[in-house]
Amino acid sequence: MRAAVFINYTIAPFNAGHVGWGFETQPDYFCYGAKEAVGMQETALPGYANGVFVAVGTEPEMLAAMKTGIHPGNGFIYDDYKYVEVASFNVAAASDLARQCHNWGYTVVGNNCMNDVYRIIKAYAHGDGNILPRPLAHPRPVDFFAAIPSPVQHL
Repeated sequence: MRAAVFINYTIAPFNAGHVGWGFETQPDYFCYGAKEAVGMQETALPGYANGVFVAVGTEPEMLAAMKTGIHPGNGFIYDDYKYVEVASFNVAAASDLARQCHNWGYTVVGNNCMNDVYRIIKAYAHGDGNILPRPLAHPRPVDFFAAIPSPVQHL
């Protein structure tokens, strides 16, 4: 099964980038989403609007939604993506975190789009903290995305 990480290279200030996530729930069917912070605010306390969206669909539906920004989020458009193969996966754990992230709030450091991607994909990979680079080691989403050892695919 596969997990996906999506990138928009330019939407955030200082070209920090922005990332979203997806994970396969069954062959070619995905749960996907992102924390698309409302108005690029610096902070949203836990329980307040943080721009998270979660959607489900086939692989072509997911890729089209992320490419066009036609999804339940704030309309962010993504440029590229990478797939990560996950041999041992836990759809229930990742789905649970995806449902919870609406309530996590938002901060520029430590509770942003990249941290959500890492938490959700790590849960999908049965807690394997090495499935993706650690956000603390790559503090900008563009650097986090670049450190994923998978081929870049253009949307």
